[in-house]
Amino acid sequence: MLTLIFIAMTEFIDCPTPDALERAQIEVKLRAEPEGGLVGYIDVGILDNFLIGVSYGGEKIIGYGKPRFYPRIGTQIKYKLWEKPKIAIGLDIQGHEEWATHSANGIEYEGYFIKSKGAYLVAGSDFKEIITWGAGANYNLTETKKGQNPFDIFGGVSLKVTEEFSLLAEYYLGLNQPQMEFPGYLSFGIRFKYEDISIELLFRDLFSCTKKYTEKTTNRTIKIVYRTYL
Repeated sequence: MLTLIFIAMTEFIDCPTPDALERAQIEVKLRAEPEGGLVGYIDVGILDNFLIGVSYGGEKIIGYGKPRFYPRIGTQIKYKLWEKPKIAIGLDIQGHEEWATHSANGIEYEGYFIKSKGAYLVAGSDFKEIITWGAGANYNLTETKKGQNPFDIFGGVSLKVTEEFSLLAEYYLGLNQPQMEFPGYLSFGIRFKYEDISIELLFRDLFSCTKKYTEKTTNRTIKIVYRTYL
């Protein structure tokens, strides 16, 4: 009989899950961005279901051109309020891709191309510790000018196929992203796990929803995650 060991994830691809870390658990992540960027994360479980983390990175760290580091350090805070159903609140001010002044659809803002989630609420559940799903809403705090919409909604799911192999998917409308158009930002991922290390191959923006205002289409990234206890 096949037995799968369930390990809660703290995020699907870009979006948070309703799970957090255990007390004294540490998670170290390195994420590659589409145009040579790198972002490093360190999250620590201060208490059961309560984590605090920091992140930092930049653009063009790999490849040609002069590296451009982000102007600020990212912060992550998450607290899981309930277990059944799972409900968590959090704060994440780490966005993705290049930091610049972006303009689209008559709206301009300075910040990450993919804005940080900001303050969020996410709820979800597990099905027999094989399928994890979550959905929520977020309010961007740092990259939205007065009079612009700060809200967005998101959802994600992970399917554990074997102990080492999982499939990931997530979607967000991009309501607070002026360069995104319907049907929104859909991403898919493949996660390989060996002991305390996992590698995720991510395929983002499958609908190419930013193509009208930018040259960006579907992009490919990779994430490496190491989790252990202090």
